Amino acid sequence: MTRRALTVAFAGALVLAQGCASSSPVRMRRALDGSMERVLRTESYLRSVAGISSQPARLTRGDGFVHISDVAPILRYLADVRDTTRFRSLRGFATDKLMRRGPAGYEVARRYREGDAFEGATPYGSLWTTQALAEGWRLLGDTASASVLAQMAPSSIGAGQMPSPMHQLSVACGDASELVRTDPAAARAVLARAKKFLGSQRAAEKQAALQSTVVEGEVDLLSCLTRLGLALQDPDVTVWYLDRLLDHLKPMLTHSGRPELGTAADILLTLRRVREAGPEYSR
Repeated sequence: MTRRALTVAFAGALVLAQGCASSSPVRMRRALDGSMERVLRTESYLRSVAGISSQPARLTRGDGFVHISDVAPILRYLADVRDTTRFRSLRGFATDKLMRRGPAGYEVARRYREGDAFEGATPYGSLWTTQALAEGWRLLGDTASASVLAQMAPSSIGAGQMPSPMHQLSVACGDASELVRTDPAAARAVLARAKKFLGSQRAAEKQAALQSTVVEGEVDLLSCLTRLGLALQDPDVTVWYLDRLLDHLKPMLTHSGRPELGTAADILLTLRRVREAGPEYSR
């Protein structure tokens, strides 16, 4: 093949590659368009009832505790919407009351109530806290978040903390989301595992054994899997998990229900990302 022919072939391949790359956002927008009305309605409802706040008193559950499973997702959401003031206020509470300095670095507490002993968080809670601090540094330039993040102790599973298969998948999804740009194969492996597990008899039995409904466990996981599909720029995967997430939330809208604070914040984060990737009118 002559040099001119090689040059033409290379140029054609380059144009084709660029065309495929540029079409990916277009395909995503078109794929999400059919779900966007439900996305906007669900997001509007959650904004009005979720109770997103940086004030610990408003985040206290009926048991009198402030839980890291609520605080960490709210922190991440506040970072994503660039609410620096409220993020720093809540991050200060989290690092002061929901963390302590151990021999290996900062340890995360499962929950906090004045006068109660420190109780270590699950790996899931530690993961969400790490992600929240990382987003605070990346999106808001919060140096305190970066400092604590650099000194975090490795999380471990303590007695009575063995996570359910649903939570194990959620942790795997969170880990895959952090590495998706460099290791998309790991992200796709998590999606394949999730597709086999969700809705299965085993999933129902495991959640029932923990006195939890399948819906409660699946909502958090579906929210993460939707974001993972967005990160992979895979319209089919994104819509598949997004529609199932919206299906689970539909009864809540119908009966004026509300998920836990942390779950609501995580869903709001996902729906915001979906709008950003969707058609122009949704933004």
